[in-house]
Amino acid sequence: MTVRLRTVLGIGLLALATAGVLRADSPRLLKAIRIDGGSEDDRQFAAAALGLKPGQSMDDAGFQQALAAVRLVDRFSSVEGSLEADGAVVLKLEPLSPVATWKWEGDAVPVALRKTVLPELRKGQRLGLQRRTVLTGLVEQRLHDAGYPAATLRLTLEGGGRQARLLLALGAPSL
Repeated sequence: MTVRLRTVLGIGLLALATAGVLRADSPRLLKAIRIDGGSEDDRQFAAAALGLKPGQSMDDAGFQQALAAVRLVDRFSSVEGSLEADGAVVLKLEPLSPVATWKWEGDAVPVALRKTVLPELRKGQRLGLQRRTVLTGLVEQRLHDAGYPAATLRLTLEGGGRQARLLLALGAPSL
């Protein structure tokens, strides 16, 4: 009788746990999408990346995937979101500040490369982690191609993201 009772209780608990999981992750009909923070352009980028429309059915896993897509836009320092029980989606955006100035430090950029080493950097750009990684790679590759195989660049943001600091270490040139 004890074994049978344990089996019945175990099956009952398993059924309750499964039912709780199904309710917690069951699809909900999206009623509205509200995006707070940032400019109108920021909200449009976020809405496009989110890819959700009112009337669409959404579960928690799909919502987390949509949130990850907004974070990949690389335009925001923070993206928070929630899928409310009533079917409303609420996003809170904290946009990156546009770069106003930048300063080269460390080794001097070779004269022949000053205009071509980083033409992609412009005032007003938002330099998220992905963009900074791409720019760093471009500069290092151009310097390697120009005869500086050990060249490295560290790009950091200061002043709330308004100033870029580019620390260049050229290393020995190849002969």
